[in-house]
Amino acid sequence: MAMVVAENQLGSKATCDSGAAYSPSDSTTNVMAQEAVKKEYGATSTEYNRIVNYKPKLITEAMIKASDHTFVLDSDCMKELQKKFPGQKSKLEYYRMDGKTDVPDPWGGTQNDYDQVLESMVKTWQPAINKKYFKGVKDEL
Repeated sequence: MAMVVAENQLGSKATCDSGAAYSPSDSTTNVMAQEAVKKEYGATSTEYNRIVNYKPKLITEAMIKASDHTFVLDSDCMKELQKKFPGQKSKLEYYRMDGKTDVPDPWGGTQNDYDQVLESMVKTWQPAINKKYFKGVKDEL
């Protein structure tokens, strides 16, 4: 869902991708994540199409090397990626929802959990990323 939020906010100013620090267990995006995106952006939106067609993948060192920024949403994943790719630590940025708390992982939760995480990312993550990296790009939600 973070990839969709970032792409929506940044538009053509950035290319966004997503990956897992640990091996993904599914070959398609979680249905509840798809539903949350559909509720937020609409069933015919580019964002919904992107998440429905997204194939989860494991983050590789090549992905990190090719990126300008790699945003990590929880401390366990950050530790794992730093351990796996010590030469890429400078590109890994640990983003916390309120500056103190990991972005909650709704995996295994309810549809409401997915909806709330997406809503929180839309409200807090987008403006923070914009202010730090993309001044002047869709500053207002």
